[in-house]
Parts: sequence; structure tokens; C-alpha cells
Amino acid sequence: MSSDPSCFKIRARGTQAGVRLALAHVVDRLASAGADRDFRGRAEIVLAEALNNVVEHALHGQACLWVEIRARKGDAGWHFLICDPGRPMPDGLLPQRRLPAVDAELAELPEGGFGWAMIRLLASAIEYSRRSGQNRLGFLIPHAASGPG
Repeated sequence: MSSDPSCFKIRARGTQAGVRLALAHVVDRLASAGADRDFRGRAEIVLAEALNNVVEHALHGQACLWVEIRARKGDAGWHFLICDPGRPMPDGLLPQRRLPAVDAELAELPEGGFGWAMIRLLASAIEYSRRSGQNRLGFLIPHAASGPG
């Protein structure tokens, strides 16, 4: 790891436990770089959603693989890049922002389907590509939270 707190890279095992450990390291590194509590919380939500999707979908059943998280502080916010050697996104496209229907009884509400909507709400400049057998998901988390819109 670099000693520069505004730029770092973390490698995590492609498991739920690996994701939890990596998230703790990222939050610590962001705190060391002066990121406030609000920003660290937003970053943790976005990274947790993205990394859990990687483990659940791209790396499903391949716990021996690794995920790499790169972070760099910029003028507008922190730029993140998540790289993994797992399965590509379906059709090579990012999921849409659509939220699942919530006009149902409490017991019938969906358990999932909110992750990509939250990622798109909290991050910007989201890009996905597949290069040299690796998925590359990049995004920006702005320094300040934006209002509803």
C-alpha cells in the first residue's frame, strides 16, 4: 500500500468475509485521508453494494479469486475502480436504476433489487468495461451529498 492517503489500492478475497474486511480497510484509509463521516458512510454503502454483487454474481462459486479496489481523491470527489476476473455483466451493460415495486403488503415486499438504484443515487460517472478478462467498474463519489433529484 502507498503511504499517500489520497490514493490507495486494496486487494480482497472474493468472499463475503473478504468484502467486509476490505470495506473496513477502505473506511480506515478514507478517514486517514480526511474524509468526513458522511462521505465515508456513502462510500461504504456504494462499495458494499458493488462488491457484494461481484461476489454473488461475477465470482459465484469461485472463492479463490480476488477483487481489487483502487481509490484516488480528486477535486470533485473520490474515484473508485473495482476490478475482478469473474463473469461479465449480462450483455456487458450496467443494470438500470429501476427500483422494485414496493406497493405491496409488508410480508410481500422484495428482499433485494435496491442495490443498483442506491449506487446510482450516491455515485456518478459510473462506467463498466471488460478488458483482458477483467470486469472494471469505475465511479465517482462526490465529496458532498447531492440533494434528491
